[in-house]
Amino acid sequence: MYDYRARFYDPALGRFLQPDPVVPEPGNPQALNRYAYVYNNPLRYTDPSGHVPVILVVMGIGAATGALINYGVQVQAFTHINWAAVGAGAVTGAVGVATFGVGTAVLGTSLAGMMVAGAASGVVAGQAAIVTENVLSGREITEGLGHPSDIARDAVVGAVLAGVGRSIDIALIRARYPGYYSRYISEAELQAIQETGLLRGGRPGKTFFTTDVYEIAKEATLRLSLRIPPEYRVDFEILNPASIRGPQRVRPWIRPLKPGFRAGFGVEYWSEEPIGVRILQIKRLQ
Repeated sequence: MYDYRARFYDPALGRFLQPDPVVPEPGNPQALNRYAYVYNNPLRYTDPSGHVPVILVVMGIGAATGALINYGVQVQAFTHINWAAVGAGAVTGAVGVATFGVGTAVLGTSLAGMMVAGAASGVVAGQAAIVTENVLSGREITEGLGHPSDIARDAVVGAVLAGVGRSIDIALIRARYPGYYSRYISEAELQAIQETGLLRGGRPGKTFFTTDVYEIAKEATLRLSLRIPPEYRVDFEILNPASIRGPQRVRPWIRPLKPGFRAGFGVEYWSEEPIGVRILQIKRLQ
């Protein structure tokens, strides 16, 4: 038994012995099992208390970053620290992270989608920061809210930062290209590839693949938004001159499209043409 203070954990069962009193992410089906540990993915996550939703962890990092940046700027420029402004910086970071995540889930992870999400995030975070600073300074809560120039500035800054961040992310993904691609498939598709030499057996429509390497079917399912847990990972080289789109981050859906399905920022490439391949490795997933 492991004593996690809030609850006891049985490593043989892989479950807590008492239910979590909160559901950290109602839109995530893994979170609905209140006896499970870290969404049934202990190889990637840890949660010593059993009470910390992932989104709150990310928002906490954003809040700390915003507060530290604001504090650092003031230390360099002034002798007196405006703690209300530091608090507003923390709120800006937390709200910005949360609203940007919601925005990309709705608008997608294309350059346009992320820039629009960044603009919306900048506006919401900027207005939240004004409210926070007003409250901490004892001013009227609505003072300074809704100024068109502030909204336009925050929208532009948010859009530019999101666009630059996405461009850097894509550049890093391409720099890490291992020289082959991977696709996560069922045994039936594996047979089709071996028989035809084509991904998906050459069926019409978009064919998705990735450079992400996973050993566990559940992790691949969650990160790549697969509708059915895969049985195999096939690493391959592309033989024909197909038109390949990407890379792009998998769209981070807020709520599952069907039970057990949740996307999460994996890397995806795709093509609408038949993909002829030479198989390099077939890996049975855990």
